[in-house]
Amino acid sequence: MLLDTTVFKAYDVRGLYPGEINERLTEQIGRAFVAHLKAR
Repeated sequence: MLLDTTVFKAYDVRGLYPGEINERLTEQIGRAFVAHLKAR
């Protein structure tokens, strides 16, 4: 599944549930955030 990048704005994430933002996307965002913090 490809990531819908239209939900990412300058300072937040916006989209309609469940069409643009769903459980899978929020989990992917969370995992990426944790990976970013661990890399520091």
